[in-house]
Order: sequence, then C-alpha cells, then structure tokens
Amino acid sequence: MANDDMASDNSGPTSGSVGEGRGYTVGSFLMAAFAVALLPLLFGPIGVVLGLVGMRKGDPLGRVSALTAAAATVLGLLLSTVLAIT
Repeated sequence: MANDDMASDNSGPTSGSVGEGRGYTVGSFLMAAFAVALLPLLFGPIGVVLGLVGMRKGDPLGRVSALTAAAATVLGLLLSTVLAIT
C-alpha cells in the first residue's frame, strides 16, 4: 500500500510540462556556449529568450539557462575585448 502512495505523488511539475520546455532550455544552453565562443551580442539574447520560454513552458531549468546565457554574453564580451587589446 505504501508503494501506491509514492506512485501518486504529484508535488513536482508533470513530465509532460517539463518535456514541452526542455527543448527551449537545451537551446538556451547551446546559445550560451556560442555566445562565449562566437558572437555574444547575437547568441546571448537569443539564449536568454529561449531560457525564458522554456521556463514559461514548465521547465525548472529554464531560469538557470536564461541566467547562464546572460552571464555568457557578458563573459563573451569581456573575452572579445581582452583578445582585441592583445
């Protein structure tokens, strides 16, 4: 009987809602990586938007990916500046 109680635990988001937003979140993390390596002003904001969309669609990592993309934009800009000076 205890196993039935654990199976019906609905405290977190459903797997369907996470699945809907997970693609946006993964895309956001990819854009963050591109923002550090290639064009921060192009890929960074795209990553932030994708992360926010993923969050709105129910993926709990959406907010983390949006913040990661924002940080990657700043890091990419700093790296570009340092490389341009040297």
